[in-house]
Amino acid sequence: MAQPSPGAPDLGVEASVPPTDVDEVLLQEQLTRERTRLFMTGQRAGALSGTLTPAYLAWLVWPEVPPRELLTWLIGVVLAAVVSGGHAWAYLSRPRSLPGIQAWRRRQVLLQAVIGALWGSVASWMTISPRVFVDVAVVTAFAFSIGVIGRLHYRSAVVLFTLTLWLPPLVVLVRDGDAHDRELAFGLLLLAVALIAVLGEASRQLVGGLEDRLRAAALAERNHVLATRDALTGLSTVGRDCAGSPIRPGRCTLDRPRTPRAGPSS
Repeated sequence: MAQPSPGAPDLGVEASVPPTDVDEVLLQEQLTRERTRLFMTGQRAGALSGTLTPAYLAWLVWPEVPPRELLTWLIGVVLAAVVSGGHAWAYLSRPRSLPGIQAWRRRQVLLQAVIGALWGSVASWMTISPRVFVDVAVVTAFAFSIGVIGRLHYRSAVVLFTLTLWLPPLVVLVRDGDAHDRELAFGLLLLAVALIAVLGEASRQLVGGLEDRLRAAALAERNHVLATRDALTGLSTVGRDCAGSPIRPGRCTLDRPRTPRAGPSS
């Protein structure tokens, strides 16, 4: 409790000054809400590319991939993208409790693993012909590059999406390829590990910047409270002049003395 300075009048009121530190529990709750909101917003926006990109790949490989197999894959990946976008839209449609947020986030992360596995399953087409190999590799890499951006707010989503998408092509190269393909698979495995590390660091920095922004906003709010509250009485100084007399709201200036009105000239 703040002690009055020597010579200050004892008003019989305890000083009520809010602390300048931030409530960490409240800050982490705000961080969870904002992270999940941004994550879900990215997933909702990515639903469009999640339907157009597989349709484009299906159009490229239609002459050589068996039609029934191709349509089954196309329906599955488009349905997963629609479910993911709809799940994100439903979350964003109204506020959620903190325990509810965790459940919604876990379901959305699992959906990313399903989408990654569906994209990874096209690796079985890579052995059909060199042209299909190139089409599958290029479009899959493009889909991964777009998709991973919206998943950076949670490293678990990044890791699951990356592993489920890239492990099946590596398995196909090792199982069905020659010596060169196995060397390629080994190099891609090393690159995938490095990619996960880089994306994990990018995710950490993104979340750290978001936390810093929320912390700065909380501190600015605390400082505003300190600047507009009397340190001795704890009463708000908004709407009162620097001498304590009531005046119109918004006209009090704490750091500048009031200029007295000029009296009538004699």
